[in-house]
Amino acid sequence: MQPPLHVTLLARACLSALLLLQQLSCMTAQPAAAPGGNSSALAADELALLSFKAALSDPAGSLASWNASNRICSTWSGVTCGSGRVVALRLDSLGLVGPVSPFVANLSFLTTLDLGNNRLVGHIPPQLGRLSRLQLLNISANSLDGDIPSALGMCTGLATLVLSSNRLHGGIPDEVGALKNLVYLNLESNRLSGQIPASVGNLSSIQELRLANNTLSGAIPPSLGQLPNLSSFILYYNNLSGPIPETLWNISSLTRLNVFEMISPGRYLQTCSIESLVSVASS
Repeated sequence: MQPPLHVTLLARACLSALLLLQQLSCMTAQPAAAPGGNSSALAADELALLSFKAALSDPAGSLASWNASNRICSTWSGVTCGSGRVVALRLDSLGLVGPVSPFVANLSFLTTLDLGNNRLVGHIPPQLGRLSRLQLLNISANSLDGDIPSALGMCTGLATLVLSSNRLHGGIPDEVGALKNLVYLNLESNRLSGQIPASVGNLSSIQELRLANNTLSGAIPPSLGQLPNLSSFILYYNNLSGPIPETLWNISSLTRLNVFEMISPGRYLQTCSIESLVSVASS
């Protein structure tokens, strides 16, 4: 026996009302989308930044604005957004203390990461290699130790890489040679050892290469003569041996070559100038 028509209509009306209430509830529960971006993706960026902050001590309160009550893209200090995503993190010279949290690698749209001149310790997280959009990475003038992660070779968009004035040791990874867009590389004043990898000769866009004040050994690779845009090569205070490769004289853009090494008993390579690229003096 079928129910009366009015009962069927009432049941359908109740079901429709219930579905409408459910839809309204979902719409109300959703946060407003960031202009031009995805709100859930921006929420993930916010979580990554809060996790990054949680690993640090902030004596000056420079990151006090980083809290859920403030809008991440307009009031969080050092944070820049684009199309509703975090694209730059500029936190240099803020006195931050602690490790670089691997959670920063969850900022998948990041193009600039500047953490220079703080008091950061620990290792450079290899997870940074996931930042495929990264163009500038500066972690100089801190107290970081450990190796340079080979995973940084996956950041193929990098144009500027500055890791100078830390306590990094081990060798320069071969994977650095994959950074074909790199214009400026500064690894000065660390404790890097081993030979300069021949793969550095693959840095076809490099203009300035700074490797001074380490404990690098062996000969300068002839492959560096393949760098068509190199204008400045700073290499003093290492443990290098052998002559400067003749291939370097083929680089028409080279205007500064700064080397001071013993190449044989009593013979040294001295600072080179634009006018006279090589001067060899006897002691």
